[in-house]
This record gives sequence, structure tokens and C-alpha cells, in this order.
Amino acid sequence: MRPRSYYAICAIGLLFLIGGEAPAQEKTAEAKLPLHDRVWIAAQIYSAINVYFGHWRGVLELNLDQEFQSYLDEIIATDDRRSFDLASMELVAKLMNGHTGFRDRWLTDNYGQSLGFYAYSVGGSWVVTQSMVDELKPGDVISRINDQSSEEFFGSVRKYISASNERSARRFLFEYPYLFPASFSLVLKDGRDVRVTRKGWPEKEHFELTVRENNGTLYMRIPSFADPKLEEAAVRAVQEFSNSKAIVVDVRGNHGGSSPETLIGKLMNRRYRWWTQSTSVDFGLLKFQGIFGEHSDVFSYGGSSEPDKSAYQGAVFILVDGG
Repeated sequence: MRPRSYYAICAIGLLFLIGGEAPAQEKTAEAKLPLHDRVWIAAQIYSAINVYFGHWRGVLELNLDQEFQSYLDEIIATDDRRSFDLASMELVAKLMNGHTGFRDRWLTDNYGQSLGFYAYSVGGSWVVTQSMVDELKPGDVISRINDQSSEEFFGSVRKYISASNERSARRFLFEYPYLFPASFSLVLKDGRDVRVTRKGWPEKEHFELTVRENNGTLYMRIPSFADPKLEEAAVRAVQEFSNSKAIVVDVRGNHGGSSPETLIGKLMNRRYRWWTQSTSVDFGLLKFQGIFGEHSDVFSYGGSSEPDKSAYQGAVFILVDGG
């Protein structure tokens, strides 16, 4: 039986989703994906990339047909669903775009248990930034993951991470818990050995907005924009403390999500520019006549937005950490 929904496409890049609700017998770590389904999904991925992907300028050397043929050889050889997912992630990651990725809900449900901590690459070291593991504290430096150095481990899974550049790939590593073993050892720079067993699901870690008011200054820490409720709560805080002399918005360690357009509108009291977007265009006749190249794009300038009359009028400070 085919999964009910195979893929979705978002406007700026591509996001392929396998999922919907799988039959009960499929919700096991040993699930198989029939050959017909693997080939059908692969065909949809190939088609969607050619029709919708709008960032070919970033991968001018990529030979998609050659990579796709190698990908087909790999997915035809096994019906293991996890292997299929990893091969698909690897193919799409070759597009080198942070807004273009492959996700399977089944993989998250079966292998996506939370790491319980996050770490970023800082100055050549992997530094813990958040932790719910008792023995692991922010600031701890990770030297080894099981029998590999941190850099060796990153190198072994880098090919599955969709990112526009190497810095982003390093930042995203700990957003992919299913690339880690279910249980593993962390050897820290100070010599401690911390055992980590993944449990729970990461989205439960990102749902708490921190709001504090002190001496006329409002502080808000926003951990994610994936859940609209977080943005809604932040907007309410801005409205409630509209007479504050300053607002500090802390998005360090933010895990991304949708652009918080409403919150931006409430904080910007001057005209501001919006996104420039691109999408691919393909006219067979024009391509045949040589007027269009193999991949052609059209750009759409987002223009500028006028400030909302109800926007906050005081000073706004935004704390970021390279995300």
C-alpha cells in the first residue's frame, strides 16, 4: 500500500515529504517500501527539481541526470525504507540549498527521538549550546562521538544535510537526530564521558517563549518560529509592553520555521524591504531555439513594506548567533 501523500513543494525551494498517516503495520523500524513506490517517488523528485528548483546558479557544476542515475541504482537495490530515505536526502542535498530538502514522517516517527541537547561548531570546536542531559552543560566541548572525532562524525553524515554552505551544514547537524545512533557516548574536552540515549521528540523542546520585563526593558527569547503560537505570544508581549523604552529580541539558538511576518510588522516602525524570490521557467520551444538555457530563472522582487501604524516606537535590539 502506498503512503497517502508523497511530497510537497514550497515556493522558494523544494521540500519533499513522504508521509501522511502510514498504516499501523508500516510504523516499525523494519518497514519496507515496494519497488513501485520507490520508483514513483523518485520520478516525482526528479520532475519537481526540474520544474520548481530556482537556485541553479549555486550548483552550476551539478550533473543532475548523472546523480539521479546513481541514486536509482541505490534505491532499486533495497526495499529498506530508511535506506531509501537516506539516499533521497543525499540526492536532494546535492542541490546545496537550505530551503530544499527531503523529509519522511515515518523516519522522524521511528528514528527522530531527541538528542536532548544541541551543539554548534564554534571556532573549530563543537560546543554544547542547550542541554536537557544532566551531565552535559552549555559550554561543554565535544571531542568524540563514540569512536569518531566530532569532525569525523560530521564528515560521515554531511552528505545528508541540505544546506546552502558549510557553515549552515554545521549548524544544522544536531537538527537531524536520526543521523545519530539511538544511544552513544560523548567524550568531552575535559575528559568526561557522557552517555546519551535519545528519547522524546525534538519539537517538544521548542515551545516555550521567555518574557521578562526589567526597568522598562522587555526581553523576549524566541526558541523557534515553527509553531505559530510562539509568534502569537511574542506579538501579545509587544502589545502588552508597548510603553517599554526598549525591546530585546533573543533569537540565539532559534530553530527556524516560517518568517514571523506579523511580529516583524509590530516591531518595524520604518519602511523595510522584503524577500527577492526566484523560480525556474521552462519553455520547450525557446529552449530548443537556444533562447533559454538548460536552466533559466525568473526573479520576483518583494518590494518594500510600509510600517504599521500600531508598530512599537522604541528601540529594538536583536541578539543573534550566526544562524
